[in-house]
Amino acid sequence: MEVQNELYILKVKIALVAKSNFDDVNALLKRVVPANIVIELVLMYNTWSMIKNFTWDYLKAKTWRDIKNEVLE
Repeated sequence: MEVQNELYILKVKIALVAKSNFDDVNALLKRVVPANIVIELVLMYNTWSMIKNFTWDYLKAKTWRDIKNEVLE
């Protein structure tokens, strides 16, 4: 979470493991954050740096969309 006081912006990033809670977090923020603050709520997708330790054999069974949007273990 990042707060930019001078710009009245609250940036919140939700991890993929909490993807199902996105709407609940959004509703909570709208209830508790003052109306003059802009809320930027985003989902943190997988990036190359997050998947670099996986082998191509593991990843080849998945689509690019799956690799970006799913929690990889």
